[in-house]
Amino acid sequence: MPTQLKTEPGVSGTDTGTPAPSTREQARATATSAQTRFGTPSRIGEKPPSVASTPSSAPPAVPAFDGGSVLQARKKMAAQAERFSHNRILDFGIKVRAVRVGTESQHTDFTVHENLLRRSPFFVSPLDPCGSGDAGAFTALPDHKPTAFTVYVQWLYSGRLHTKPSKEETTAVGDPLRRQEWLKLVDAYILGEYLGDIDFRDTVIDAMLGWFHEAQTQDRTSLLDSVGEVYMETSPGSPLCRLLSDIVAWHFEDRTLQEMKVKQTSFQLPPAFLLDTLVKLSSRFQGAGMAAFGRGSPVNAGRGTCIYHCHGPGDKACYKTWREE
Repeated sequence: MPTQLKTEPGVSGTDTGTPAPSTREQARATATSAQTRFGTPSRIGEKPPSVASTPSSAPPAVPAFDGGSVLQARKKMAAQAERFSHNRILDFGIKVRAVRVGTESQHTDFTVHENLLRRSPFFVSPLDPCGSGDAGAFTALPDHKPTAFTVYVQWLYSGRLHTKPSKEETTAVGDPLRRQEWLKLVDAYILGEYLGDIDFRDTVIDAMLGWFHEAQTQDRTSLLDSVGEVYMETSPGSPLCRLLSDIVAWHFEDRTLQEMKVKQTSFQLPPAFLLDTLVKLSSRFQGAGMAAFGRGSPVNAGRGTCIYHCHGPGDKACYKTWREE
């Protein structure tokens, strides 16, 4: 009768006379099994033939590090994450107003928060029918262009002027889109004067100075097309009237001034504009050493200053001041 062996933990069965395989024998058996599957490796860690004989593929090319692009991306992210004063948060309120802009046959209706519109004296005056409390009334601006009011509304909400064409749209000198932007700025300024919004007018005229310094000579002459409208729709001696006559007197070449004479036959330049320009030309050439072309120009000096702004010393601070808070 076979002798019953004591069973160790994890081992079952009876003693058949054959000793249990040792740990070394188990490892050897495992290696033998691997040899059967992969062949006989000569050393530990050698790859099986199915792997070792496979030609290795080249690693994917790593693009060269472009520090400039990374820096530009970081700057863009930083600009997007720019922080402003908590006190400058806009209070939209819950009331909105309807504004109809343009002629009856070609008008556009806008809905704008009342709190924003009331920054303009026009929208708090008795001339505004919405001020009467009539829920069905709307403010009509039939003598202004919907495109100009669109620029104004976008500025009310964002503080930005959306008038500039993209770089993909215009690159050539004398491109009509450059002229169109100037006309958009003129329409916006005239609207701002009608509404009595000083900050908007000052913002627009700063944009005009930027447009002028970016434009080539061929583009600058397009501002002559707006002289008549500016002198008709703005108050005498307005900052925009001064800017136009300053540009012509200080930055137009003789050839361009001669062209003005030709244009005078096709459309009438306002006498007030011609007189303003003549006086400034006289001052320019009678100054010390006869100021050179563009030298000493108030147009050049106007960038970044309040030379052409509407606010006076006793008025509220320039819009640039509160935007930097």
